[in-house]
Amino acid sequence: MEILNTGLAMVKEPANGASSADLLDAFLADKSSGTVRSYSDDLSAFRIWMKHQSLHQTITWLVSRNVTEAALLTVQYRAFLIRTRQSPASINRRMTVLRQLVECARRLGKIGWSLEIRNVRNHRFDDTRGTGICGIEAIVAAAEMQEPRKASRDGAIISLLYTLSLSRNSIANLNIENCDLERSILHIVRPSKMETKLAIPSQTLETLKEWLQIRGDAPGPLFVGMSDFRRLSASGIYRVLRTLAKRAGASVPEALEATVCKV
Repeated sequence: MEILNTGLAMVKEPANGASSADLLDAFLADKSSGTVRSYSDDLSAFRIWMKHQSLHQTITWLVSRNVTEAALLTVQYRAFLIRTRQSPASINRRMTVLRQLVECARRLGKIGWSLEIRNVRNHRFDDTRGTGICGIEAIVAAAEMQEPRKASRDGAIISLLYTLSLSRNSIANLNIENCDLERSILHIVRPSKMETKLAIPSQTLETLKEWLQIRGDAPGPLFVGMSDFRRLSASGIYRVLRTLAKRAGASVPEALEATVCKV
């Protein structure tokens, strides 16, 4: 996915409210010296990623966007931090700084929106297949930024792909009857009609429960399209992953290579 144009020619100080310098001063005013140093370092890291020459240019660019552009940019930045293997604590701290800066701008009347960006989970997928882990986590980050129904469905699909080594075909063929959530068992029926029982990891179990609260317990396909509520095909799952990978700024091959699965 193309990064939003953050070139210096586009950065202009908005006419409304305080200047970027005033905003930064207000944001850091009630912080301790240690917090000021930490927050300044985090904002500088964001500025460098934006390829701006000064922090004031970065702040001006951020608060002159609409909420969609700002949220998309932040998702891309978080995906970059994930791909470069920053710790969850470091990533979440940087996201907190950006959220608080935007909230300060809102209180000062510069903008009318808030930045809602989820923290990354401290649990990271085990890299049992040697490659593609950064792409997987970038896709997870992009999935979580969608509207709640799609975020829940796609999160459950990704968990099944990467924690149970299921193929897209196996996931597409799942019905709600195949899920025994009380016993944490998933029943997979192979083309030979032989049944395989798989233990559902606790993290994946939670994503399935969240999705089923939205989907409901009516018999039928486990995963459906959001518009027609028909079974989501293997090709449909591929398109979901491809879209999320591009949205997160991950390379599609890296993000999908781990879908060469066993079951």
